[in-house]
Amino acid sequence: MGSSSFAVPILKELVLAGHNISSVYSQLPKPSGRGKKVHQNPIAKLALHYKLDHKNPNNLKDEKEIEYLRSLNLDIGVVASYGKILPPEMLELPKYGFINAHPSLLPRWRGAAPIQRAIMEGDADTGVCIMKMEKGLDTGAIFSKSIVPISSDLTAGLLHDSLSLLAGKKVVECLECIKKAHFSAQSKLGVTYAEKISKSETRIDWNLSSDKVDAKIRGLSPYPGAWSEINGARIKFLNSKKVKKTGLSGTILEINKDSGMVIIGCGDESVGITLLQRSGKKVMSATNFFNGFDLGNGTNFS
Repeated sequence: MGSSSFAVPILKELVLAGHNISSVYSQLPKPSGRGKKVHQNPIAKLALHYKLDHKNPNNLKDEKEIEYLRSLNLDIGVVASYGKILPPEMLELPKYGFINAHPSLLPRWRGAAPIQRAIMEGDADTGVCIMKMEKGLDTGAIFSKSIVPISSDLTAGLLHDSLSLLAGKKVVECLECIKKAHFSAQSKLGVTYAEKISKSETRIDWNLSSDKVDAKIRGLSPYPGAWSEINGARIKFLNSKKVKKTGLSGTILEINKDSGMVIIGCGDESVGITLLQRSGKKVMSATNFFNGFDLGNGTNFS
């Protein structure tokens, strides 16, 4: 059961390992893009590629859906980035229950946006936990916890991709010893929740410290993207690094072609921006962007 690209390496690893996949579940296709065209999600496409049975039920609590899953006589269920909550009666159907691949070091960052929140909060590490699913939100006992450092140049997109590859391998490891796998209860200390990213928190406040601004830019890249406005145009900032240079908050302090950075002042020091995107346009390097935008030092973002 999965829907987003995070679950793709997991399904691939399960197929490569030779597991008999009775069915693949994903969410219903949704309209997206400027034309609001309906597109299948990555897991639905992969299930079609592998010629696997695929379902996208709207209501998992429907008795027909529960009976169908019961009829499969499953050994185990695997969930990753599915986007739906499984009802308790469904969790009990497989012989060994359900396991979930969650991209955080539980109990820190339970919930919807653990990758983004880890970067935005300046965490030194994150990782992947393989846990037994239960009624609570990401509260189940843990089979394995793999730690991944968060470097100062890492974006949410890059971290997402590396964690998803790791998750695929760890899920297969769990299934290889599922009959005697040991699951340890999560600690009751250090519990945090990774709330879904809201539109209201994506705008950059240049009065914040360079640490905070840099973490927000990298934590929201590539989607939904941290943004600011200049001359009425909305600009997404997609990569950055901290720079030891002081100046007015939100002001372009330097366009440095040698480093490929546009340096913008923050509440204490500055951030160097390397990638940007104007609304509806393609992603560009910062120096190319500002050359085309005809802006110079002293210009302010709001």
